[in-house]
Amino acid sequence: MDAVGASADGAADSLSDAKDAAEDLEKALGHYDELNVIDQPQESSSGSSGGSGSSGSAGNITYEDVEISSAISDFAEKVKEAWKNADFTEVGEIIGTKLNDALSNIPWDEIQDTSSRIGKSVATLINGAIEVDGLGTSIGNTIAEAINTGILGLEAFTGNLHWDSVGTFVKNGVVGALDTIKWDSLTNIANNLGT
Repeated sequence: MDAVGASADGAADSLSDAKDAAEDLEKALGHYDELNVIDQPQESSSGSSGGSGSSGSAGNITYEDVEISSAISDFAEKVKEAWKNADFTEVGEIIGTKLNDALSNIPWDEIQDTSSRIGKSVATLINGAIEVDGLGTSIGNTIAEAINTGILGLEAFTGNLHWDSVGTFVKNGVVGALDTIKWDSLTNIANNLGT
C-alpha cells in the first residue's frame, strides 16, 4: 500500500508540474496570439483592419523616423559645437568620409560598359547610314542645289533691277534732303550754343 501511495503522490506531483507547464505555455501562446493579432492587420487589406494596419505601419515609420532624427540631431549638435568653437574639423571629416564612401562605391565597371555600348551603338548607326550606296552623292547634290537656288535668285534680281533708276532715286533723295534742310537755322543753333 505504501508503494501505491508513493506512486499516487508522484503522479499528483507530475500532474501539478504538468499543470504549471500548461499554464506557462498558455501564457506564452497568449502573447504569441496577441502578436499575431497586431501583425495580422498589416497583411490584411480588409476595411475593418485598416486602422490597426496603419497603426502598425505608423509604428514602423516612427521607428525609422526616430533613427533618422537621431542621426540628424547628432549631426546638428556637432555643427552647433563646431560653430561655438569655430572649429569645423570634425564636421569636415564627417562630410569627407561620406563623400569618400560615395565615390568609392561608384559602379565604374557598369558605367564604363554602358558608355562603351553607347559609343559602339552610335558608331554602328553612322556606319549603317554612310555606307548606303549613293547617299553621299545625294547629300552633295542637295547642298549644291540649295546654293544654286540662292545664286539664281540673286542673278535674277541683279539682272532685272534698273540700276540707273536706283542711282537717280538715291541722288534725288540725297539732293532733296540737302536742299530742304534749314542750314541757316543749324548755324544759328551752333552760334547760340557757342555763346
